[in-house]
This record gives sequence, structure tokens and C-alpha cells, in this order.
Amino acid sequence: MAKNTSEKIIILDCGSQFTHLISKKIRDLGVYSEIVLPDIKAINLEGQAKGIIISGGPASVYADDSPKVDPEVFQLGIPVLGICYGHQLCAHLLGGEVKKGHKGEYGKSDFVIKENVDLFEDIPETSTVWMSHFDEVKVVPEDFVIAGSSGSDIASMANQDRHIYTLQFHPEVTHTEWGEKILENFLFKICQVKKTWSLEKYMASVEKELRKKVGEKNVFVLLSGGVDSLVAFTMLNNILGPCKVQGLHVDTGFMRQNESQDIEKALLKIGYKNIKVIDASKEFFKALEGVYDPEEKRNIIGRKFVEVFNREVEGLYLDSHEWLLGQGTIYPDTIESGRTKHADKIKTHHNRVEEIEKLIKEGRVVEPLEKLYKDDVRKVGEMLGLPKELVWRRPFPGPGLAIMALCSDKNYKKEDFELTEDENKVIEDALAETELSYQILPLKSVGVQGDERTYAHPLIIQGQPKIVDVENEEEAAYDVLEEVATKIPNSLKAINRVIWAVDPKKIRDFKVHRAYLTQERVEILKKAHAIANKCLKEAGVARDVMEMPVVMLPLSLSGGESIVLRPLTTENFMTIRFYRMSRKLLWDMASEIKKIPGVDAVFYDITNKPPATVQWE
Repeated sequence: MAKNTSEKIIILDCGSQFTHLISKKIRDLGVYSEIVLPDIKAINLEGQAKGIIISGGPASVYADDSPKVDPEVFQLGIPVLGICYGHQLCAHLLGGEVKKGHKGEYGKSDFVIKENVDLFEDIPETSTVWMSHFDEVKVVPEDFVIAGSSGSDIASMANQDRHIYTLQFHPEVTHTEWGEKILENFLFKICQVKKTWSLEKYMASVEKELRKKVGEKNVFVLLSGGVDSLVAFTMLNNILGPCKVQGLHVDTGFMRQNESQDIEKALLKIGYKNIKVIDASKEFFKALEGVYDPEEKRNIIGRKFVEVFNREVEGLYLDSHEWLLGQGTIYPDTIESGRTKHADKIKTHHNRVEEIEKLIKEGRVVEPLEKLYKDDVRKVGEMLGLPKELVWRRPFPGPGLAIMALCSDKNYKKEDFELTEDENKVIEDALAETELSYQILPLKSVGVQGDERTYAHPLIIQGQPKIVDVENEEEAAYDVLEEVATKIPNSLKAINRVIWAVDPKKIRDFKVHRAYLTQERVEILKKAHAIANKCLKEAGVARDVMEMPVVMLPLSLSGGESIVLRPLTTENFMTIRFYRMSRKLLWDMASEIKKIPGVDAVFYDITNKPPATVQWE
């Protein structure tokens, strides 16, 4: 075995949306990791790590432009763990066989251990894992064993003598039951790596880098109102001093109800006087007149933020080149914007538009949180002494309600979009014996299936799931709904999201009407958002819900709009599960929202991520 002098794990990034989540999980276990391009030469890895992980990714191993790994990596004697695409790539490079699957597999699956290899020590024989793939390993390489299966699929293979292990599923995501234990076994039993990483050590290195990058310059921080920008602003104040930092909060008109006033009061209460709040709502609404495409919305909002930033700097008679732009960007923002070489762009974040990318290349942007996840940021906020009510405030994206109010450039009737006979058959089979009916929604939403961005149709399901002789009828009903919302997008690329009609009365007719971002529509959405969060708080479950997007659809039953509730549970926002609200809470919330003039119907988004994203746009 090669002699390794560095106590770290090297991750070969093949473009998975979860690559940085692997790094985070490893860090949480106290081990340093480094992410590199997959085509790094094996000679450059020799002696540099205790283990190598080959990540997942959206490509097929047979594609000309797919990520490649130097086959000599397997001759180094360094333990290797292949995940998802890495599982397929290992099989392909080592003489196995990979084929296109008949359908994708996204979400929960049952995993059965077939061989007692070191990777699965102290893991139950059967457990729940999280899949996100299309291709499959059909034949394992010579001298490898099938270590585990998912149905008839080869979900794991291993060669213990060569210390090579692979998994079709993602151990790094929360929803793989024993994923952390599998990673622990790889790190400490197989690689025998030592713990050398901590958040405190990382923050000390960030402070050193910030002082060096900022130098004699000053930093202008855009405060969106979320925890990320607040923690970044606090860090910069502590490290550089308030005299070198200026906070700017821009009321875009798409904030939550009373958001901007609440932000200003909260920051003043903490003692920050170096902040300015401006109302730019009119110019944001004007810039978005007649715009319906979600990517265009995000780009316009990002550009407008830069425009306002530049104007404010000039208004203060400051030399713009003596000021850097500070942002609360975190890792998921960069990953979903497709900034890694092989990653698919899921959506453009407002802090990753072309104008900001240009500033980044010029070295004029500082992002002290760019390698951290949401839970890391909250820990840093507590380390900095910020009030808990601010640190644990529910996340809210920079574009705000602008990406929660879906738009349409034309009118549609439900008959204007129809599925094929085969697609209808797949849905009917998935709903068989559930007593649920369905309708396709002509609108589209963003999703992530097999690490690829999808822009596909939501499916409306209606009715009460058929439940027979169970102790907990409510949980059993949610089990049925979650299974349906997983199975259908797994089988159909045309569907990436499933929403359940809260009203038990069957929706027989609807139409999608032409709609854009107007103050009238946004005011309706603000009220719905406020009611939903008020109901969560009064029910005592607000801390159980990590994020609560409330989405407006130009879906009309009698001339109004429809509202979709999207309560989520997650640790890191790379994977999510819909929050199972009690039936009473759901009904009370929907009933209150339907009292808002202009609201026709309320739906409940029951889709996990993958295949859906947190936001619809």
C-alpha cells in the first residue's frame, strides 16, 4: 500500500449536486477533505491522501464528454469509494458492464446487504437509502463481489483485497439511514484517517484569508434579510471593524410581510449603525414587467442588485474600486448555479449572475461563507453571539417572492397539455388502489433528477388515499402520498413534482391565466405566506420546519390564483423531505388562506428533493 503522509480524503468531483455534501459530511466527522477535478493524474495523488472518493454526476460513462478518472488511481493502493456515477465509472474502468436503465430511480429505495464487507460493518441487513441515477451496473468486474442490491439492481460492489468499494446510492444524504455509519467505516476502518478538521480551525483560516484579500479596502455587504448575509455581515464587522464595512438592505418589493422594517429594527437592536435600508421596489417591479421566464427573473434581479449597489457607492462619493462587494453566498448557491466543471446548472442564483461573476473574476467580491452549508452558518452565527431568533430565522432567498409567484405569458386550459397514452398508464399504475385521481398542470417547475436540471410539469393529485386497518391513519396516508410522489417522477421525465389538492372537493375544471409580477399578485402572496407561518408558530411546530416556501400559481378555478404550501425538513438543503403536517393544521392553514380575496385553491407540495428543488423557480 502507498505511504500516505496527509491526513485527508481527496474527492474526485464528477459533477454531482451532492459532491460538496460528501465533503461536508466528512468534515462533520472531523476529517479534512479536498475536492479536485476527476481527471487528475494518479501520480499527483500518490502520498497525498488516506482515501479517494469518486463522486456522482449527471453523465453516462459512455458519453464522450463524461468525466474521466485516471485508471492508475486504482493501482495506488489507496482505498477508493465510488458513489453513484463513481460506482458506474469504477465498474466501467475495471472491466464490468454498465447499461442504460429502463427508468430513473430518484428518492427512497430499499438496500439489502449481500456480503459482509468492511464498509457495511454494524449496518442492518436491510435499510432505506437515497438514489438519484439512470444508468445501472449490470456486471461487476472480475474479483469483485456484489456487496448489496436494490431490488434486482447491483447497488454495491467490492474488492476488499484492493480496498475498492462502490455504492449506487448516496451515503452522504440525510435520508440514507446508515449513510453516516458507512462513511465512518470507510474513513476510520478502511482508510484509518485521523481527525484534523473543525469549524473553529476553518473560521480561523477564513479570517486570515479575509484580512489578506480586503487589505486597505472596505466592504459593502448586501443584506437580503436571511441568516447567511447577516452572519457574513457580522463576521466582516468583527474581523475588519465597523468603520470598514457598510451594510445595505434593498427592499425589492418581494420581501416577506414587514420584512424590511423588521430587519432594520433587529440590526439596530444588536447595535449596528453601519446599515442603510432603501426602498427600490418600484424599479424592481418595472424591470420585471412582462417577464415570466424564471431564469430571466433571477438574472434581472441579480443585475438590479449590482446596479443599486453601484449607485449607492457612487451616491456616497466612494471610489468603487476601493470597495469590495460582500455576499452571504453559501455552498449550495454555487453548486446549483453549475459552477463546478461537470455539474449541471439547476438554477441561476441572484448572487451568481453575469455581472457578479465579472466582479468575482476581478477580485472585487468577498464571500466568507462560500464553503459552508446552512447548518454551519447557524453554528457560526451562534459562535458570533447573534440572537437565536435571528440565527434560526427561516431561510428566504434573495429574489424572495419574485420566484415564488409563477407567471405565464398566455392562457391555458387543462386540455391544452396532455400526456401520452404510455405516460398516463404509468401514472394510473402508480395510483392503482389508492383511490386518488390526477390531472397534469400546464405550468412547469424546476427539478433535479439524476443530478440534471429538469424543467417539467407538476402533477395534481386529488382525493384521500385508501387506508385499511392501520393504527395511525394519518401517517399511513402520508406514506402512500410520499410513495406516489417518488414513484411517478422516477418513471416519467415529464413530471418532476407532485402536489396534493387540500380541498377534498374534486377540481373538475381549471385554467392557467396570463400573469406577471404585479404588486397586486405579490400582496396576495405576502398575506398567504404570513398566514402559513403564523399557523406553524401557533401550532408549536415552527422549529420543525426548516423552510416554508409558499408558492402562487396563475391557476384559476373562478378567476383567482392558487397557493401551494411547501413546508420542508432538511439538514443542509441539498436534499429535503416535505414536512408531514397534521391534517388539522393543514386544513386550518388552507382554510385561512382561502379567505384571502383572490385565492381559489390551496395545494400541498409532497415532493422530496430530488426530484424537485426547494423552490419552484
